Amino acid sequence: MEQYAAFKRLLLEEINACLDAIGIPQAAQLYELPGSYVNPACPLPSGETVRFLDDRKIYLGAQIEAPALDRCIGVVADTTFFLVCSYGENGSDPELILYRKR
Repeated sequence: MEQYAAFKRLLLEEINACLDAIGIPQAAQLYELPGSYVNPACPLPSGETVRFLDDRKIYLGAQIEAPALDRCIGVVADTTFFLVCSYGENGSDPELILYRKR
């Protein structure tokens, strides 16, 4: 349990450093979220729409309110990557901001 808490703290620091670098407010903490709940179909520049997550897995993530953008920011991570996207009301119109390997 102590290792898990240390992992979550390190991951949150890593994510917040990246969010700060791209001008997005920081996440206060990470929550366990099912992939099926946080797996938006994001359009790519090629026109293809892609889901990056496994609906059957549990991820660590957070939702960040970004009133200046009139959108929400979603952060989702596991041991190998983290993903940042923005979306409208009820997860509508998702846009990939960042996908980063850890």
